[in-house]
This record gives sequence, C-alpha cells and structure tokens, in this order.
Amino acid sequence: MQRHLVIIAITFVSAILATDQPAPCPADFLKDRIVAGFYKESFFYFAYGDDPKIELDPKTLFGD
Repeated sequence: MQRHLVIIAITFVSAILATDQPAPCPADFLKDRIVAGFYKESFFYFAYGDDPKIELDPKTLFGD
C-alpha cells in the first residue's frame, strides 16, 4: 500500500513541476535546411525550403 502512495506522490509532484512544451519553431527557421540520416541501412534526406532538390555533396556528408 505504501509503495502505491509513493508512486502516486512522485507522479503528482512530477506533473505539477513539469514544464510546458515550447511552441514549434516557425517555418522560416527551417528554410534551406536539410535533414539527413540512415534508416534500416538506407540513406535518406529531406530538404526544406523553396528548392527541395538540393544537391548533396558526399565530401561534406561523409568526409574524404
């Protein structure tokens, strides 16, 4: 019974002291940005902005 009270107390305190999530950044902050990575052994990228057909430079991504 005491274990349940401790868990409830910790949850209650955590909920009270939790900070609000910040608002998402505006779309202007993402302009001309690229997200790239590997997923299940496949390379992917997603380009934001007015020109989504950005040419990726392998030297910049992977080095020499």
